[in-house]
Amino acid sequence: EDPTPHIPRPCSLRHAFTHCLDLTGCASRKSVLRVLAEHCTDASHKRTLMFFTSLAGSQAYSHEMLEQQPSLLDLLNRFSSCQPPLDALLNVLPSLQPRLYSITNAPTQDPDNVQVALSVVQFKTMYGMRKGVASSWLENLAAPLLDGEPAPPVYVPVFLKRASDFKHPSDLSAPIIMVGPGTGVAPFRGFLLTRRAAIAQAAAEGKEPCAGPSYLFFGCRREDEDYIYRSELQELH
Repeated sequence: EDPTPHIPRPCSLRHAFTHCLDLTGCASRKSVLRVLAEHCTDASHKRTLMFFTSLAGSQAYSHEMLEQQPSLLDLLNRFSSCQPPLDALLNVLPSLQPRLYSITNAPTQDPDNVQVALSVVQFKTMYGMRKGVASSWLENLAAPLLDGEPAPPVYVPVFLKRASDFKHPSDLSAPIIMVGPGTGVAPFRGFLLTRRAAIAQAAAEGKEPCAGPSYLFFGCRREDEDYIYRSELQELH
């Protein structure tokens, strides 16, 4: 069985490490740490890495690996005697996973466009500043457009993952309670816009819109930064 189905053949090493392999979340896998330990020439480096994978080192692993989230480069710099061969890295590094973002607009109202909302991930660890893979990449792509500078078209590979149960009810009169503790407000903006478009369509057809009540609950750490779509949500209220 092929251990690297996520790496196309043929491809360059640059393509594999840029587009196919997760270099930032690899420390969350103890199998990666074991492979690194196997290829350390310094005995103390080997012991430390193996300690992280042991039951006795679970607390240290939780703090130094899961919380601090070192990248592969961070680990190689910290354990400088580690020189794993390329094939070992390719076999053990996890594949780069797609990032899922909720569509924030209403397909019935704007069928030819897709809108998403995301926070640019950036936080400090013991290894320095860590940036989100997808959000930082998208920020860099969008920077010239946001600055109003002339820029070539931006192409982003995307795919649609349909949510069979997570959708606006077909019955407009049905009441809705929307709670966004993890998804945030983004998908529910689409719900509210869908609802407004349905009300407008009913009115245009000379029907009396009979929309049930809708309640939206969500939170944000900083109102001046995280309260996205504020004016629009207040208008929809």
